Amino acid sequence: MGRSLSIASFIVVVSLVPTGSALAAPLEPVALAFLEGDYREVVRQLGEKNVGGGEAMLLKAAASLKVQEFKKALHALRGLESRLAHLTDLIHFLRGEAYFGQKKYRQAAKSFRLSSRVLGSAWNDRADRRRAQALAKAKRFAAAAAAYQQILQGYPGHPQQADLRLAWGQSLL
Repeated sequence: MGRSLSIASFIVVVSLVPTGSALAAPLEPVALAFLEGDYREVVRQLGEKNVGGGEAMLLKAAASLKVQEFKKALHALRGLESRLAHLTDLIHFLRGEAYFGQKKYRQAAKSFRLSSRVLGSAWNDRADRRRAQALAKAKRFAAAAAAYQQILQGYPGHPQQADLRLAWGQSLL
């Protein structure tokens, strides 16, 4: 998942703990644990409770993914789209990562597609690439090739163009 998820997660964490809010008190130690990279502690502190609402569950999902607890991540993401409509693209993306981690590649591809359909999302490019990867892992090579080709055509001069062309070519074999 790498650096981009960490940066996005940092943004989410910072937005979770508004100074002086009633929400800050229960989430502050959890947010600090997340920022320090103690993801297991985040999952432990949040447990099965819905402390702080949807934002806390989103934080729990991100931390669960970091420690490869994919089932917990999916549980935390359940129903969040209705509570955090402004983060629907991120929620679908994280759900796709959880399915990918469980090797449920068709479901992952579907979640990544939902993420990339959100107009103006910062996750579009990454969701498109992960969708193509999931399709290839699901042995849907023609669909994966079409997805890679769509990325290459839609993003001329993509910074990872060489890697995308290689993946596109491999999916055609």
